[in-house]
Amino acid sequence: MKDIEQSEGLEDLSNLRKELETTELDAPNGRPGSDVYAKLLAVYLQQNDLCSAKFLWKRIPEENKAENQELEKIWNVGKALWNRDQPGTFRGLLNTDWSENVKSLMLNVTGMFV
Repeated sequence: MKDIEQSEGLEDLSNLRKELETTELDAPNGRPGSDVYAKLLAVYLQQNDLCSAKFLWKRIPEENKAENQELEKIWNVGKALWNRDQPGTFRGLLNTDWSENVKSLMLNVTGMFV
């Protein structure tokens, strides 16, 4: 039963990823709100797709990064994962109060390592 639940969860996550990527592409000038970027970055981390996370971080406009400090916190977790910095990963995951926008995703990322 747990395998079925995990499979459904992965399918939901895959659908969420597609939806967020489409939202990014369909946004005026290809620039959605910071909440879309934050959620997509968290989805990439949960899927352990660090390459996509890194490229997303590089294409997020500086004004979005400045307006939403949580983006940098999510990316700090991504950087720590990329560098295989386990203490940095845990610090980033456990010492941050995540917004409702990304809380469940980041808790799932935490669950992957705890």
